[in-house]
Amino acid sequence: MNNRNTKYEAQALAITMVVLVVSAILGLSIYSRAMKDKLLTIEERASAEALEVADLTLDRLTSKPTDEVVAAISFLGVAADPTATLDSGFVLRENEDKSEITELLSPDYLTIIPTADGELYSDLLSPICPTNVAGNEYQITLKSAEENYEIRSGHSWSIPARDVLKSKSNCRLDLNVEMAGDSRAGFVVSKFYCNYDANGIATDCEEYQVSSNSVDKYCFSDDGINCNDVSRFYDPGSPWQKVPTEGNVLGFPMSLSSSPTEIRVTAIGGTVDIGYSIVDSTTNLPSVECAQGLQMYQLRATANCNGVYRGKEILIPEEKWHDSIFDYVIFNNEGPI
Repeated sequence: MNNRNTKYEAQALAITMVVLVVSAILGLSIYSRAMKDKLLTIEERASAEALEVADLTLDRLTSKPTDEVVAAISFLGVAADPTATLDSGFVLRENEDKSEITELLSPDYLTIIPTADGELYSDLLSPICPTNVAGNEYQITLKSAEENYEIRSGHSWSIPARDVLKSKSNCRLDLNVEMAGDSRAGFVVSKFYCNYDANGIATDCEEYQVSSNSVDKYCFSDDGINCNDVSRFYDPGSPWQKVPTEGNVLGFPMSLSSSPTEIRVTAIGGTVDIGYSIVDSTTNLPSVECAQGLQMYQLRATANCNGVYRGKEILIPEEKWHDSIFDYVIFNNEGPI
């Protein structure tokens, strides 16, 4: 009997090839994952830089009086685009070819940054999102804001009636409050009154009381008789006034002699939409004189950094005012407490 050694050279080669292919696939997977992680890291960094640029730009602009900012952006906006208007929006750009934002912030206009000759706004932010890199761009947009706002449950919207009206008369504030989702929502309108001296400085203010005539509570009503699902948000014994879910307008006289210092609307139990207009109470038509000082502007700052676009937007009033840090009423499931 002969003993012979059998060699499997072809099988060994096949096994080697399989090991090489598997190793190559694993290597490509690790490389692909590493490249994806690198790209995600770059995008996150670019996103953070773009948002920081927008934040810094808005912070600088809001440090100046509103009328100066509006006048400067409007002038440069028309120079950049003669067809632009406040309704369509003025846009200023900062990129490789344009330095409109640098001009806006320079001593020639708002004097916000002390730029030297040839120095750009992005140079002050360096190394954050430099505009000398192709594709990187900053933008500032200013336009008239719509006089319609969404108020979430527990949030408030207010207007400083007396401070804005000054010596005007025969004015009326018309509020249009509508349901914006949950039909069981409601809202509270609070009016605050203060006494003023001869110089127009408040000397004392009426004590805030939920049960006073200065606080009106409203619920939405589909049938005009009952609040929608009274048991959820409202105490049946409370004097909640029923309003329709759409087309509801509440009028408040705003002549200087009788105008409240502030009118505040607080959403309860759900989100509501609010719009407002200032009209002449004798003609019931919109009044430019009465609305003067109540114009709201939409100011937006954006940045495109390495292909990542981020921005922030704020609303600024024509004449600045300051609301209280907190509201004066806490609401539970059964009404005000």
